[in-house]
Amino acid sequence: MFLFFVFIFVVVAYRFTRTYSILLHLSEDAHTTKKSLDTILSERLTLAKEISILVEPYLPDEETDALKQFSAVIVRADLPANPPERILREQAVTRSLKTLLSKISPETVPDNNTFFEVTEKLFIAEDRLRKNAELYQVLCVEYTQATSLFLGSIVARLFGFNAPSPFPLFKMGTSG
Repeated sequence: MFLFFVFIFVVVAYRFTRTYSILLHLSEDAHTTKKSLDTILSERLTLAKEISILVEPYLPDEETDALKQFSAVIVRADLPANPPERILREQAVTRSLKTLLSKISPETVPDNNTFFEVTEKLFIAEDRLRKNAELYQVLCVEYTQATSLFLGSIVARLFGFNAPSPFPLFKMGTSG
């Protein structure tokens, strides 16, 4: 009988430790991915500013409103905000940048190479942003699934694991 209780204790301890390890790794991965998202968003904002400076002198007069709107959106995106507000601001940057780029003919920019280089970097940043956001979403789902189990919820509460907040997926081509 004693061996039976020892066996039960060992199984429970193993499951507890395994669940803790899974939650710890998911939490760390989500935190790392979120930091990466923040870095990419900052990088994208810098590239967007660079594009606006590059095209400003060559934008037709009737399109300066798009540039003014874009500049205002960038200034707001740079301000500190809570996560939902920040996401809305980032989506506004995406929409505004898309509008600005649609108003510019690359042939009107004398320094085509720089313009193409910066826009290419911007599209690469957008792609990295999309991929990292997708990974973050997967980690959020896995974490939620792990904590929805009985033992997972106990371990999460006991050690203070906080669920990562979801990050909506958006990219230049699809935000609306």
